[in-house]
Amino acid sequence: MSTTHRSIVPHTVEEAYELAEAARNDDDEAMRDELGDVLFQVVFLSLLLEERGEGDLATITDQLTEKLIRRHPHVYPPADAGETEIETADD
Repeated sequence: MSTTHRSIVPHTVEEAYELAEAARNDDDEAMRDELGDVLFQVVFLSLLLEERGEGDLATITDQLTEKLIRRHPHVYPPADAGETEIETADD
């Protein structure tokens, strides 16, 4: 059986639940461990997309950036606003 995005979905979901559990338990060590597992799933799935010619990790991060700007325009200054100095969450 070959590995596909469908065949690893149960593992991805399991890792996400384990991360959520660690967060609920305020267990920073477990969170670091589970974040690594979730990150591995993201990288692995992006490689499967890349093999099919459907994108790669850079494409995914570009899409994420676009989504964050689209959904939260109040957080991100317009591209033509020049350099904005942001030092704190309040900024």
